[in-house]
Amino acid sequence: LDGVVSRDGGRAVSVEFVNRTDEYRVLLWIDFAGMPVEYAQLEAGQAFKVETSTTHPWMATDGPGNCIEKFMPVAGRIEITRKSPGFGDE
Repeated sequence: LDGVVSRDGGRAVSVEFVNRTDEYRVLLWIDFAGMPVEYAQLEAGQAFKVETSTTHPWMATDGPGNCIEKFMPVAGRIEITRKSPGFGDE
């Protein structure tokens, strides 16, 4: 993820990620070493709530694991809206 890592020093926030696409998404937290850690699998319309930090990046992937969107958390709701560009067969 191009040097994207979680960092200390952020503000604690409660976030609800909502899958607003009609596609499957996997929600991953990017840890302090820059490694993705799976937290939730979301079908279309599903949501996942988590306590996180404003300095902890998250990403949504499609079924095969292609990064579709990246997020820096803010308190409240984050909507996953980007459609998969179609990377080919799963």
